[in-house]
Amino acid sequence: MSDIVRELFEKAKQLSVEGRIELADLLSMSKMIPEQEWQRIWAVEARRRIEAYERGEAEAEDFDVVMDRMRKEFLD
Repeated sequence: MSDIVRELFEKAKQLSVEGRIELADLLSMSKMIPEQEWQRIWAVEARRRIEAYERGEAEAEDFDVVMDRMRKEFLD
């Protein structure tokens, strides 16, 4: 760990819980991909998945069936 990171960490420990959460949120957001880039990346991935499905390399399940299964598994 670099000296500056250690120093910042020590200062961050002095913050309230709310302050540490806010700092963590800000740090997390600083690493996020901009919305326009995210949309471009997702469009490429969606096209890749559709093409794999059309080639018979991927299977699909009905949305309602999957949601019912997930509700039973995680909400019951």
